[in-house]
Amino acid sequence: IGNLACRIQDGTVIFNGGGGSTYSVANGEMAVGDTLTAAGRMRVDSGTIAVNGWFTVGRGNGTVGLQSVVTMNGGTINAAQAAMGYDAGVGGYNARPRIELNNDARIILANQMYVGESAGSDASVNIAGTARLQTGGQLIIGMNNGARGMIVNNSTGTVQVGSWMSMGYNGGAIGVFTNNESSTFRVATDFNVGDSGNAILTVNGGWVSGNAMYIGKSAGATGEVFIAGGTVTNAAGGMVLGNAGGATGTVTLAGGTLASSGSVRVGGDAGPGKGSILQSGSSQFIMTGGYMSVGCAGTGSYTINGGSLLYTGAGGFNVGDRTSTRGTVTLNDGSATVPFLYVGKTGSAVGSFLQNGGTVAITSGTESRIGGGGGGGDVNAYGYYRLTNGVLTAAPNN
Repeated sequence: IGNLACRIQDGTVIFNGGGGSTYSVANGEMAVGDTLTAAGRMRVDSGTIAVNGWFTVGRGNGTVGLQSVVTMNGGTINAAQAAMGYDAGVGGYNARPRIELNNDARIILANQMYVGESAGSDASVNIAGTARLQTGGQLIIGMNNGARGMIVNNSTGTVQVGSWMSMGYNGGAIGVFTNNESSTFRVATDFNVGDSGNAILTVNGGWVSGNAMYIGKSAGATGEVFIAGGTVTNAAGGMVLGNAGGATGTVTLAGGTLASSGSVRVGGDAGPGKGSILQSGSSQFIMTGGYMSVGCAGTGSYTINGGSLLYTGAGGFNVGDRTSTRGTVTLNDGSATVPFLYVGKTGSAVGSFLQNGGTVAITSGTESRIGGGGGGGDVNAYGYYRLTNGVLTAAPNN
């Protein structure tokens, strides 16, 4: 293609020259669908396409919902960065760009990718087979107000992010990610579900991982996580639900495993946010480090209708943690194993633990406290533990 940018404006361009074939866009952008009146289509069956600049789909692609599509049944696209749904200054922009990765197809980016960049975009990526989407920089799914981005990861597909990931990046943006079957979604640093906008992460199978996971991060954000199968893990950065004031984060754990080696804060950390966990079925929630706080800097709730919480770390399980917070844990069935328990920890915090069934085991010799706080013993904190049914066991000193 020489030293000029490549523009696929109408019809379909097919790359099928064989596994050893190469195509180069050495200077500028490769755009699939960049006119007001037509959708572009590109199909890659084999070979390698190298793009020195942006690889874009649906760039300034009109105002009537045109869908420009990239279908990869094999081969590789290597590009500096990629964007789907950029308005390019088009007023009233409305487009539905789509990428389909099948078989062993690859998109490898040195830097970032935006899926649903501008207002009016409704961008989607579908991954199947052993296909791979990989970024060296950040991945943003639903970037700006009025934009929507979605990725569905199927079969044994892989999405690998070399930096942070954001779903619902700015206020009014919507991000959606679904992980199915035996697929993998790996994020190197922050994993943000509802950054300043709204986002939904659904895990039906496979593996999802990040360092620090924020579910509803900034003021006005809403993040929802549904886990029905598979494994979701976060590392030392832990997990925060409803991080800032005005943020809301929820986790529904109906199957599979949620695992954290860092602290879990349900209901605020940076400010008085709202967070909740609803656990059921045969699901597992495993903590191996840090502490757990329900009502950390805001309002938090954790309801267990089935499954197990297994906390093997050395930190405490705090219900109503910091000053003026409120936390509630309700155990109806299943089990909770924790090292020690503070219900109502510090100044004017309110904590309630309602056990209507199931089993609670306190395993550490560290003294647990119901009201009166932990450590400093703040007498202004209020704690309430009600055992209606079930079994409560505690190690000596509790």
